[in-house]
Amino acid sequence: MNPDDILQINRESLTRWADSCIHMNHLGTLANRAMSDGDVARAEELVERARKGAWLLLNDLFASGAQKPLGYAEPESAPNSSLKRTNQSLRD
Repeated sequence: MNPDDILQINRESLTRWADSCIHMNHLGTLANRAMSDGDVARAEELVERARKGAWLLLNDLFASGAQKPLGYAEPESAPNSSLKRTNQSLRD
């Protein structure tokens, strides 16, 4: 491993990231229950909240030094317009 690849990350960030993962997992569980109950609108709302949380976590990881995967494109530069809507909805 290259010494330049070693990052020091504070416990506060790690805890925040872990909390985000737990929260997104919980939203997924609630969305599955809503689907089982036939409440598609509620499931869609929960999934959207989890998606936004994932984007926020991803951006936090990138800001903290995570390397972007090969082929990764920022939503503004992606050819798929749904990715552009994803980033716009995070700003709303």
